[in-house]
Amino acid sequence: MSKAFLGTNILLYALTVSNKAKQRKARVLLRRLAEHSTPVISTQVLQEFYVAGTTKLGVEPLVA
Repeated sequence: MSKAFLGTNILLYALTVSNKAKQRKARVLLRRLAEHSTPVISTQVLQEFYVAGTTKLGVEPLVA
């Protein structure tokens, strides 16, 4: 199975409620990647996701 590197924006779009079209596309992409490849996330992407998720999207720190 091939590996697919995930970027921060895909993860953030999957959680956003302000743009349902981007949310839907991101969730479809994540689902397909999980079914057909091995998703890979770097430490930097996790850090960027945490910062953007907690500040811009209002995700609780423990959830992020």
